[in-house]
Amino acid sequence: MASTDLDRPAKHAVLYLRVSTKDQASRNGEAEGYSIPAQRLACRQKADALGTTVVEEFVDAGESARSAHRPELQRMLAYVEVNRVDLLIVHKIDRLARNRMDDLQITLALEKAGVQLVSCSEQIDNKTPAGKLTHGLMALIAEWYSSNLSAEVKTKKLQKVRNGDSVGRAPTGYLNTRKRIDGREIRTIDIDSDRAEHVRWAFRAYASGDYTVRQLTAALEARGLTVVPTKSVPEASLSVSKVHRMLRNRFYIGYFTWDGVEYEGNHERLIDPKVFQTVQALLDARNLAGEKQRLHNHYLKGTVHCGGCGSRLCITHATNRWGTTYVYFFCLGRQQRRTNCVRKAVPVELVEDRIEQLWQHVHLSSDYSQLLDALLREELDSYLAEAAQTRAAATRRLQVLQGQRRKLLDAHYAGAIPLDLLKSEQDRLTSETEACERQMETATAASESIQTALDRSQDFLHHYATAPPPPIPTNPAAPLLATPAEESQSRR
Repeated sequence: MASTDLDRPAKHAVLYLRVSTKDQASRNGEAEGYSIPAQRLACRQKADALGTTVVEEFVDAGESARSAHRPELQRMLAYVEVNRVDLLIVHKIDRLARNRMDDLQITLALEKAGVQLVSCSEQIDNKTPAGKLTHGLMALIAEWYSSNLSAEVKTKKLQKVRNGDSVGRAPTGYLNTRKRIDGREIRTIDIDSDRAEHVRWAFRAYASGDYTVRQLTAALEARGLTVVPTKSVPEASLSVSKVHRMLRNRFYIGYFTWDGVEYEGNHERLIDPKVFQTVQALLDARNLAGEKQRLHNHYLKGTVHCGGCGSRLCITHATNRWGTTYVYFFCLGRQQRRTNCVRKAVPVELVEDRIEQLWQHVHLSSDYSQLLDALLREELDSYLAEAAQTRAAATRRLQVLQGQRRKLLDAHYAGAIPLDLLKSEQDRLTSETEACERQMETATAASESIQTALDRSQDFLHHYATAPPPPIPTNPAAPLLATPAEESQSRR
């Protein structure tokens, strides 16, 4: 008796569906975008036409076909190895692989498992020479398409960055936006009005020297600064490492880096270059990893000494069992047992009072005040002249370096300089530019500091020249700081 279709065992098929990007996988708010459902419909129609039963479906959403290390692809290969599967149905060959080596390895794995590959869009049959030829040609075309697309995208991105437009996600304080100009959609970067002022404040605050990076991070969190949320990244406060990277990012002063090369951008500067350079100098000086907050600062710390043994006085905070904190100066010589000093800790307020009393009676004669004023003017004028010369030299050097940077990029665009040489030269120019900017910043700060010091010194000289003469001490040998017992006796 001749066999019928009912006598033949039904064929089992699996489907493999794929899109390359996460955006394709969730376009227009749909759970699977548009491509995955379209591929599924075509594959199931193909399965119905072949009279097969779909027993499993594998979907790689947002996975590139340049690599075979895709989770659902590997799961599919493992599945067909241990289960009865007759057909693997794909919408097109390039959904399975866009690399000839990967295509060969996948094909060999399917043949070993006894699975026939079926495409909804191409006529392939690996059981015949013509079918194998078609399969090979389609795999070659898929690889060429992928490589050519990558080259075209890279060329377009290179042209974009040459024009001063950065690519990629904008840093905190900026927003990636889209504008329509002459009917064309242009992707650009604008200031983020909700976050820009927080970023400006962060740079100013750190440049003041009053914050560590960790303290700055806590302050920014208190101000409400968060990262821009995306589909994969929720809105959250910045971490310490992100704040550190933000403080180092030259994007905020108008530059961006792409493929290892720095370009001058068209985006609006958010931070003044002088403030940025001050921040860099502070980060370098503190070396970040060793940056610590000094908990016990005081304006007299390091300038007062014990009246008994002459050792330096240090400051400490002591808290009693009721939670009340007292601030004391203590003798470092006694604490380290370097001397036989018997003087115990002294309240900070007492030391401050004694210092104020001492300075109230400092008196300078008129002749000595005039002599000091002349010496100070002569010394500070020489420093001002030196700072002005340093600033002028740094300005001239910056102009030269900017010219070299423009010529370097022009030569690279013309193909006269290879990429590795361009990168090394840009690193050199950046290093020299930063050094010049630091020199200018230091010279400017020095000039301002010198002028301030001159003004204050003249005020001090005038004050101490007109101050009343000091009283005759009743006990000239008495130390500045007394013992607690002496203080108690004096209070009685």
